[in-house]
Amino acid sequence: MTMGFRALLSTVAGRRAAPGSRRALRAEIDRLRREVARSGRRLAEAERERAALRQAQRDLITGLSHELRTPLAAIRAAAEALDDGVAASPEKYTASVVHQSRRLDRVAGDLFELAKAQSRAGRVDRTVVPVGELLDSALATALSFALERGVRLRQTRPEPELTVAVDIAVLTRALTNVVLHAVRHTSAGGQVTVLVTGTAGDVEIVVDDACGGLPSGEPLGAAEPGEAALSVTRGLVRQHGGDLLTTHAPGACRFTLRLPA
Repeated sequence: MTMGFRALLSTVAGRRAAPGSRRALRAEIDRLRREVARSGRRLAEAERERAALRQAQRDLITGLSHELRTPLAAIRAAAEALDDGVAASPEKYTASVVHQSRRLDRVAGDLFELAKAQSRAGRVDRTVVPVGELLDSALATALSFALERGVRLRQTRPEPELTVAVDIAVLTRALTNVVLHAVRHTSAGGQVTVLVTGTAGDVEIVVDDACGGLPSGEPLGAAEPGEAALSVTRGLVRQHGGDLLTTHAPGACRFTLRLPA
């Protein structure tokens, strides 16, 4: 494009063009200027995308470091108590080790799914499925944990014709992670509400808990995650062209899982 512009200037300087030719040259110069401007905008957009990617990587590392450190610390404390013989109720410590080990296993599974998605360069094996089926699977998985903590699960049934094209296993896992996170941060007697809405081009699954709102400026995934770092879950959702958003709601945290309809 630069050589073409220089050649054009040489042509203008080297000969006297006819009026029609001058108009053509001016039109060509204007076209080249527009192309240069478009190239500049594309470069700026590429830089913004790189900056967003670097921030997402930092958020992911923050979320994972917290997610891995918490269960590992619990496992170590329980193991040391059992080894020292100071555990008044050994079965409780053993149950804690099992629970935290399952939590780590779930994190490893999320990372594996994210790595698989990235290795496919963003390609997702999609199946059209009603949103209600994804929601039923996620709530069924979270139900026992909710009952254990004395938390109520409430959902609004989406319309049967509301569907998404997704990797069913991956999106079920992502939605389950969000619901489990909400249950974990809701006190006994509280309620987690799941609402599904559909717009012209998006499906939104909104999960409200009773945690009292995220601290101001808290990055996604840095607050205590449920069964997986929210930053990992967000990565799984983004592979489907969607996103996981967090906002403050009155007396609650709100997580919005947005997907293309």
